[in-house]
Amino acid sequence: MLRRSCYVIVCLIAASVTASAASLDKALVSKDAKWLLFVDVAQLRSSSIGQRLREQHAGSEQATRKLAELKHMLAIESWDDLHGILLYGTNFRKGDGAVIINAKSDQQAITERLLEAQDYKASKNGNNTVHTWTHDDGKTLSLMFYPGGHGVLSGNRRDFDHAIAVLDGEKPNLEGSGGLQAAAPAGASIYLEVQGPIVPEDNPNAPPFLALIHHMTVSLVHREQDVTLSVAAVTADADTALQLQQILEGFQAVALLQQLQQQQQHENGDPTMTDATRAIRIKASDNVVRLKWQLTNEQAVSVMQYNERMKLIRQSRRQQSKPEAAKSP
Repeated sequence: MLRRSCYVIVCLIAASVTASAASLDKALVSKDAKWLLFVDVAQLRSSSIGQRLREQHAGSEQATRKLAELKHMLAIESWDDLHGILLYGTNFRKGDGAVIINAKSDQQAITERLLEAQDYKASKNGNNTVHTWTHDDGKTLSLMFYPGGHGVLSGNRRDFDHAIAVLDGEKPNLEGSGGLQAAAPAGASIYLEVQGPIVPEDNPNAPPFLALIHHMTVSLVHREQDVTLSVAAVTADADTALQLQQILEGFQAVALLQQLQQQQQHENGDPTMTDATRAIRIKASDNVVRLKWQLTNEQAVSVMQYNERMKLIRQSRRQQSKPEAAKSP
């Protein structure tokens, strides 16, 4: 749920107006963090991809409505008021972690809305107010604003209190030695870092190859003419790195085969995804596996448009299958 919500927010923000870039602040992240995800909202909006998304969604009633809903939720007057979104967690349990939003929100407007929320309560943390309420999914959420514009949100009270203690200087952050690197490259709109082995504690069906990764960084960097997704996965040794390379190449080969089959099923089939998949480069060196996926801005936009078409097709097929399922005894 959290990942899907973040994806939607990122896409909507990319389609909004431009602003100056933010940066990843190590002081906001706990030294105990096992993973972090940072979205430089302003960098994403001002990129060539962001500009093309704005052009693509211009005049879209659905996009306009969703953007308005998001602005209302964040209580911001202008998209210039939203700078960055940071998520991090100290374990890999689903739903755990904290979200830190850097925005010039109307805190009073949010507070007035929360007064109507289920099981709403307010308490004090120093000079700041902690808001708690029950969300529609039954989870208890906690939210607190700092005067500087940062808002801390979590569905786990332990993680919430930990994040507040880091911001208050009561627990160590990443500015000292040890912990995650938190070194987003220049021009990155999205940066993910994970300290492994990546073994989800509550997901026995997670891909086994994740356990091979001891440390991983993922970055999405925009330039004037292209966009590059870079992944660096550190393993125990060179043999393990080679094993991981072969696994990833296997995934790439299977995806390419499926795309070619789909393309052959339709006369003048769309080669968008096959061309994009072929552009992926995977290479192991010593104990590190690096993946690089570089696309021109035109290719990247085509991939996004293709995925949107496929999404609509899948939705249509699900709707068509519902009457048939209802007829079954």
